[in-house]
Amino acid sequence: MTIKIFVYGTLMQGYGNHRLIKPYVTDLKAATTQGKLFDLGAFPALKEGEDQVKGELIIIDKAHQKEALESMDILEGHPDFYRRELIKVKEINSGKNHQAWTYIYNSEINDRSKLIPNGNWKEVD
Repeated sequence: MTIKIFVYGTLMQGYGNHRLIKPYVTDLKAATTQGKLFDLGAFPALKEGEDQVKGELIIIDKAHQKEALESMDILEGHPDFYRRELIKVKEINSGKNHQAWTYIYNSEINDRSKLIPNGNWKEVD
């Protein structure tokens, strides 16, 4: 059995924090979910909403789920800074739907935060 995690920021492939989960990843697929994505400067924040947010669906085998989730919970400050939630995710290539864990920003968005209108952290300057 596997667990699925939707990442949309610094845990994505090509970013520095991906190294924390890379040893546990058995598959990785481009995916989307509904929400609003904000640029907080050094990292993004996912909030509930109706926009499309682009990211990656990471598949982790059950044998490593505890270590992977513990590493991610620490990085994301779960449950205070971000909270881990199950959400609906759709693979971009196949259109297949999944339930996946993700991290929802647990604070109010302030005036310095910018909405990322295309929902893609990889395209933020």
